[in-house]
Order: sequence, then structure tokens, then C-alpha cells
Amino acid sequence: MSEAHLEIWFPSPHEVSVFVETATPPHMREVTEVRLFAAFAARVVNLRADGQVLARALAEMEHPEDGADIPQRIGETRLVPPTPSRGRKGFEAQLKLKANLPFLRLKSRGFGLRGLGVGFYAPTATLALLLHLLQRHSPEGRFVLIGTARNIGGLGLAGHIGRTTQARASAAAVSGAVAALYAGLAP
Repeated sequence: MSEAHLEIWFPSPHEVSVFVETATPPHMREVTEVRLFAAFAARVVNLRADGQVLARALAEMEHPEDGADIPQRIGETRLVPPTPSRGRKGFEAQLKLKANLPFLRLKSRGFGLRGLGVGFYAPTATLALLLHLLQRHSPEGRFVLIGTARNIGGLGLAGHIGRTTQARASAAAVSGAVAALYAGLAP
């Protein structure tokens, strides 16, 4: 059974929608969503040049101030609500935990057999997922989410995220952010 289901669609080149569904109890929703983000971000950071650009952006993430509005744009791309029509390009993912490690089954849709354009759309999809989750989470959840993003970015820039190390890297990123929260470093 999967812990979470994710759909990120691009209805147009300048719009992105995010749908997240978890199969965990309500009190575990934010943790599951952070794990989902970490697994997705680790997969995208592992892309070559485009992944390094994303890693740098994640490593430099700032915690939103209390009461601050969460941005609805990533550059020229606007975050929009999901619709049944989805979009021509997108990503679908299932998160499963195995031995407490997050494994992501990710499918790209609409990019053709050679995956042309995945490197362009995947970093935007990652940032859209981050913004979507920031809107839904409590202040503590936001702290852990941003900490996880920064950890993933740092691990990616240091070259510690590879094809066989993605699950461990994403688990370590989440654990480090949760430890920072409990160490009293939260806003």
C-alpha cells in the first residue's frame, strides 16, 4: 500500500497544478507529505545540470515569516488548482516506505519516449510541490519542509544524491529537519 499519491500537471506552459493524497492518519499527514517532497526532490536533484540548479535553489530556501503569504508563482509559472482535465505534461508518483526508507515510483507523462523536456519541467514541478505544501502545513510543518528542502539541496550540491542513494538521502534530509525542530531551532 502506498503512503501517498502525487500528481503534478502543466495545463499550459505557464500553469502548474498539484494534487497530493495521503493514506496515513491525519496526525501523520504533514510528515508523510514532507517525505513525499523529499523523495521527489531527491529524484529531480539527481538530474544533471537542471538538478544542480534546483539543488542550489533548495539549499538557499528561506523560512517564510509568520503570516507571510506563500507565493503563487515560480518565475512565469502560476500555481493553479487541479482540474479533471489535468494537462498535456506532468508527473505521477506513489510513495512507499520500505524499512523506513521512502521509495518513489515516478512516471513522467507527455514527454515522449526520450523524455524531452523533463529536465525543464521537473525542477518547476518540485518547487510547485513545495509551495503547495507550504500553503497546507502548520508553522512547525513549514519549518520541517523548508529544512528538508535545504538539506536536499545541500546533499545534491555535495554530490551525495545518486541513483542508489536517493532514498537514504531523502530520509536523512527529513530526519535532520525534524531534529532541528526538536532542538528548539524552530521559529
